[in-house]
Amino acid sequence: MKSEAAGNEIYGPRFEKISWKVRFGFECYGVRIGIRADTLSLPILQEMLPTTGRITDFEGSKEIVSVVADEDKLINGLYYNNELAQKFEENRDSLMEILRDKFLIILSLASLPKRFYLHAGAFVWNNKGIIVPGESFSGKTTLVKEFIKAGAVYITDDLTILTETGELLPFPRTLEVRTETGRELQTAESFGARTLTEKIKLEMILFTAFEENAEWKPQILPPGQAVMKLMDNFYYRSSIGEAPAHIVRTLAALTSGIKIYTGKRGDAKSVIDWVAKNF
Repeated sequence: MKSEAAGNEIYGPRFEKISWKVRFGFECYGVRIGIRADTLSLPILQEMLPTTGRITDFEGSKEIVSVVADEDKLINGLYYNNELAQKFEENRDSLMEILRDKFLIILSLASLPKRFYLHAGAFVWNNKGIIVPGESFSGKTTLVKEFIKAGAVYITDDLTILTETGELLPFPRTLEVRTETGRELQTAESFGARTLTEKIKLEMILFTAFEENAEWKPQILPPGQAVMKLMDNFYYRSSIGEAPAHIVRTLAALTSGIKIYTGKRGDAKSVIDWVAKNF
């Protein structure tokens, strides 16, 4: 990404004419970004940011996010260090969804190589941190929900933060469960579950996806293959290009010595029973 100064060569003159309605900083696990917007209010922007972070001063932020959504269609969009990251459509709901996603991408980029943002569910079972990597529609939310109902401590169902030393960080989000009529938001508390409030060591990875009538017969996955599959599940895959050699070495080190399994599953209960019996 270019610096703000470099980006100003293109957008600077237009940005200078913008009257920013809000300017604030946001810090999440050591990453601090400055956020400014010309029309959106602070409460709206805060709704899109992770609850694990905190609001800080705009001044001193090295990474700058600009949200331009006024009537000037030429420059409307989201900018990261003054580089255009996303043009905005007119649909307001679409804009909100784009911002939510882009803020997380920016955090994941700025966190490398100290922390990895993964498409993965995560929970604690018998004081062991377990993650279930997988893309959308792989069934990870359903599996995490069933583990929660069985007594697991909830970490997240969709986006997991894994540190370079192999620790899972709290990153609670509302579970988005698919139903016959669409999608329904549910909290871990609605299942009587506790939510993780401090980091915990990763001790198991389950690479599994739902398949109708599949029988859960897990196979041990070698660490080398696990590294490649983890990289396939980066929240923002293009981030691999930022430091590929370091990322591979770090993931290889943190997966060494932990239990890694792969296999298709049908009923979630079979996975829960297997984990309860073996761990």
